[in-house]
Amino acid sequence: MPHVRIEMLKGKSAQYKEAIFDGIHRAIVDELKTPAEDRYQRIIEIDSENFDHGPRRSDDYLFIEIMLFEGRSEGARAGAETQFLPQAGDQCRADRRAN
Repeated sequence: MPHVRIEMLKGKSAQYKEAIFDGIHRAIVDELKTPAEDRYQRIIEIDSENFDHGPRRSDDYLFIEIMLFEGRSEGARAGAETQFLPQAGDQCRADRRAN
């Protein structure tokens, strides 16, 4: 089961965070073929004075770390690297718009 750590600015709504969780989870299930019930994610909320994301990024900027354990094939890891971010981003945006 992949472990996911998401860092974001403090102050987002519960609905916003749930949309992020759901979008990332769907991308993991689709790309890494993990069982849907294998879900381990956590959000670390950071005060704005402790989160420097530069002037070109919005306050919706996220840092996502996915830890995979041994046993994943090279193909699965490569597919996740090339497909995960666009898919997760699309799903998170769609989920956030729906809330």
